[in-house]
Amino acid sequence: LKLPLLPASPQHGGAPLCAFAPGQPAVAPAMPLHPWEIEPRPQMFPGSAPRLLTASSDRTLRLWNLKSGECLRVFAGHQKQVLCLDVDWDNLRAVSGSADHTLMHWDVENCLWLSTLEGHEDVVSCLSADFPSRRVLSGSYDKDLRLWDLVTGKCQQVYKGHE
Repeated sequence: LKLPLLPASPQHGGAPLCAFAPGQPAVAPAMPLHPWEIEPRPQMFPGSAPRLLTASSDRTLRLWNLKSGECLRVFAGHQKQVLCLDVDWDNLRAVSGSADHTLMHWDVENCLWLSTLEGHEDVVSCLSADFPSRRVLSGSYDKDLRLWDLVTGKCQQVYKGHE
């Protein structure tokens, strides 16, 4: 059985890796392998339809089916690049932050925009949501952190101090 070589890998000194054929003895390359490269792995998501929500410089969020590779939905609304994102998979809600200085709250299941949170004076570069308490903390290039109420869309607190 002749196995094809995979493209050269910089992490393995530029040498091509041997392909492994199921049910056949493995022909190992001359360099040492990491355990995750040689040990069999279980199916990534058995019996489920795993999804991924991504943020992009094209100003959208996209919901993907990871098994099929299909884009299921596109969320549009930001005016500039979307730089950060947090998702509540239990309740199918998300919050995104953008270079347009805003955060947006989304209903992932129904592909709906719920609200826009405005107050930062520069790019929103990070965020972390506490969905059970319906609050989100965002950071911006304006050097402020802001704590938001997702129900009212209002900023509850501004934390200053970064230089």
